[in-house]
Amino acid sequence: MGVVTDVQRLAATRLLELARDLFQQNAALEAAGITINGLTSAWDRVVMAVFDVLGIDSTDAGSLCMVICECADGSLEIITCIDVLTEQVGLTAKE
Repeated sequence: MGVVTDVQRLAATRLLELARDLFQQNAALEAAGITINGLTSAWDRVVMAVFDVLGIDSTDAGSLCMVICECADGSLEIITCIDVLTEQVGLTAKE
């Protein structure tokens, strides 16, 4: 993977914000006793879109594990097994 451009970083961030919103909505629905089938596949599609934006070969993405969380200051954090991905996106990585 080459250097990530500002446009790629912005697009990846927007996709991750979409994923965060998706999970927040799902948590609210689950709290109300409603379960949405297909959330995992929706999450997978968002993750794959992030990889595509960053130029990561999607055939290699199947073994990747990405989780996002919202920090106290409202910023997004990626917890992933691949530090280089988050470093190049410019977000914080934790093992």
